[in-house]
Amino acid sequence: MEDIYAILDIKLANPYYNSSLTVADFAILWHCRIIKISTIKRQAILAIHWKKFKDIFGTNPHVGEFEVPINTEHFIDEVKVIHVVALKME
Repeated sequence: MEDIYAILDIKLANPYYNSSLTVADFAILWHCRIIKISTIKRQAILAIHWKKFKDIFGTNPHVGEFEVPINTEHFIDEVKVIHVVALKME
């Protein structure tokens, strides 16, 4: 069964090698799937279910820039939704 996911482009506040565990914890806590992590660009691409996205950001996902969630400012500089797509996650 397919469901709607927002694809997040996250710019990390710290270099990735200092915050790799934080990214992994972030993905687990928010029930995200890690699609890509770049050690050079300090970037993580995550897929998050639309209902979880709405719980965290207070709105349905749509392409654009969003405010960094409270208490994540120490490891996230910027959050963008780059795509909203139907995916089959197992």
